[in-house]
Order: sequence, then C-alpha cells, then structure tokens
Amino acid sequence: NEDFETAYLDLAEVCMLLGMFQKATQFLKIAFEKFEIDELDRFIQYGESLIKSGEFRTARESLKAGLIIEDSDPDLLFLVGETYRLEKKYVLAIQYYELALEIDYSRDDIHKSLGKIYFILAEFDKAQCHFEIAIENDPYHSGYRTELASFYLNIGEVESCEKILAEAIEELPDIELVYHHAGILFSLGEEERGLELLGSALQENFSLREEVYEFVPELVGNPKVEAIINYYKGEQ
Repeated sequence: NEDFETAYLDLAEVCMLLGMFQKATQFLKIAFEKFEIDELDRFIQYGESLIKSGEFRTARESLKAGLIIEDSDPDLLFLVGETYRLEKKYVLAIQYYELALEIDYSRDDIHKSLGKIYFILAEFDKAQCHFEIAIENDPYHSGYRTELASFYLNIGEVESCEKILAEAIEELPDIELVYHHAGILFSLGEEERGLELLGSALQENFSLREEVYEFVPELVGNPKVEAIINYYKGEQ
C-alpha cells in the first residue's frame, strides 16, 4: 500500500535508530510530500535527520514550517539554532538558542552549544558560564565535563582542566574521562600517575585507547604512552 502513511514514518524512525540518516530522510521526504503532516514531532524528526545528513538549509526550512504551527516549541528553536551553528552563522544561532532558553532555561544541550559558540568567538567568560550551567542541569552527562575540561585546556588553564577531570572520574563511571585525565597528567609532567591511570583505562576498555590522543594530541608518538598501549595490546 503506497499510501500507508504510518509505514513511511515508522521506517524513518527505525532508520534513525540505526544511524541510517539519509535513508530516514528519504522516507520522511516522501511522507511530507504525500500526506498532510501536522505533528510537531515529525517536523522535529525530519529536521534532525536532515541535520545528521548535512542538509542544514533544507532542515531549517522544515523546522521553520513546524514553527508556523507552534512558534514557542524549544526543540524546534534549538534545532534551527543548530543548523546555523553548523553553518558557522553564529549570531543567528545565538538568537534561536536564546529564544529557546526563554521558554526552557534548563536545557543543558542548548547551554552546551552556546558554550561552543562563545568559545569560538573568544568570549571565554560566557563560554565557561554556559558549560557550567550544562553540567548543573545534567551532572551525570560525562560529555559536558569533557567540554568544560577541553575548554580549560584550550585556553591554557591545564590545572583547571585536570581538576575538572579528577572530580569527574570520582563521580561518573565513564572510561573516556579516565583516558582524558591520564592525558592531562602527562601534560602536567605527572607521568607516573598518568601511566597508572592509562593502564587502568586500557585494562577496562582497550578499544577506547585513541581517546588519550583525541584529548591530548601532543601525546602522539610519546614512547611511554606507546609502550603501555603495546603492552596491553598483547593481552587482548
């Protein structure tokens, strides 16, 4: 039945869950062309699939069509802001993020995105503030700790970065944070502690070993780091 609306929408949802964003976009495009869809969730889903597919302008058109139905939906406003951020149109992105925060100030994802933009714009006080609010609103999201730690690292405050990560690994069971903390200890010249932490991380999840290089790229080629990774590689 080519006019089975629910099938198109359900297929798109399954494709989204599988990370097949272009396929999801295809099914949603057909659904929006064939049927009169007025559910906000579908506009959001379509916008998200287009963003994941890198079609930012088309995503924005769909999301703004949703805003005609409900102009105060924070999810729609946030996603429009995301399309502008990903296109590096930061002033427009900020406008939409702030509109969304007027409706729901507790949105940690919006604060994280604002932190990223203000860091790029070298407005470091604002960036730090938004990263900290994101953590306050969702203290169990390890990615926000990494964002704040990375922020400190990039502005040269390595000790503040280490402090954030040390606190994070005490509070959150996330092995990526352990890899990041190990890398920062090397940056601070605390190689013994760094090797100890790196060893424990490698034992727990060897497959994430590249995280230490992702967070501290200067460690690429470090003989001590390579040696301990090769040691645990032999145990896999």
